[in-house]
Amino acid sequence: MENAVVSLNVVMPLFIIMVLGYFLKKYKIYDVESLRIFNNVVFRVFLPLNLFNTIYKTNLSESFDKKLTIFSIGAVIFLFIILLVVVPKLENVNEKRGVIIQGLFRSNFVIMGLPIAMNIYGENNVGTVAILIAFVVPLLNVLAVISLEIFRDKKIDCIKIIKGILKNPLIIGAFFGIVVLKFNIPIPHFLKITVSELGKIATPLAILLLGGSFEFHSVEKYFKQTMYIVFLKLIVIPSIFVALGVMAGFTGIKLLIIYVIFGTPTAVSSFNMAQQMGGDSELAGQIVIFTTMMSIVSIFIGIFIMKSFNLI
Repeated sequence: MENAVVSLNVVMPLFIIMVLGYFLKKYKIYDVESLRIFNNVVFRVFLPLNLFNTIYKTNLSESFDKKLTIFSIGAVIFLFIILLVVVPKLENVNEKRGVIIQGLFRSNFVIMGLPIAMNIYGENNVGTVAILIAFVVPLLNVLAVISLEIFRDKKIDCIKIIKGILKNPLIIGAFFGIVVLKFNIPIPHFLKITVSELGKIATPLAILLLGGSFEFHSVEKYFKQTMYIVFLKLIVIPSIFVALGVMAGFTGIKLLIIYVIFGTPTAVSSFNMAQQMGGDSELAGQIVIFTTMMSIVSIFIGIFIMKSFNLI
């Protein structure tokens, strides 16, 4: 019973905030354009400050785990290669191939992963998550671009990809957090408070806007295909990599990190990327919506099982 309560306490705040976000848009408290602007502010200001603040408050020598970093990066690349081989054999339409691959490996690691870890281990114990974000987020972005570029028959622009990574606000926030922490650069107290308070806005606002982005159109057209993807994304893939993580000796927050890398819903930005790069944006949108909705149940079950076996 205790494990069920812990699991419920993790997912219910996320669910309630998402539902609130959906109804705020439904009743025109904000519109699509406001959603776009707020999302931009969250991505460029609040999330980077949140990452900076989380990293700055951690013990770098304790939080950086070389084995976990290598495992996580290797696992993401391994999954991507498998999908790159298997998906084209099952799907004939190029516009869908890249979208399906992206939908299966690219997770909402930042928006969903951090609050899940904080709800279980507390705000002061998630430095490992924040530091790993600096490695995993650019990798996910690079692989997402590659997956879409390959299937639109155009040459992959490596320079453009590298520039995109270096300009990514999340990478910049994480980088400065590591630099300030590593070199023990003093920050005035008033600035610490300012950054901390602004960073706290990131998670609830990002999840609120995620709920506001739900649009239930073209559901019937893609329903069957989307359900297969949801099952693989939220159940099969995280189960495989959590099992591999356990065999590799990971427990506690480290195993939870592996779970949220693979078991959180597909990143919201995958819809925009598919739209801009010639992918099937309708399918991409449905994948984001349904993986996000179903993740409330799957994350509850996943955390409950891991808690029951004392793995986290």
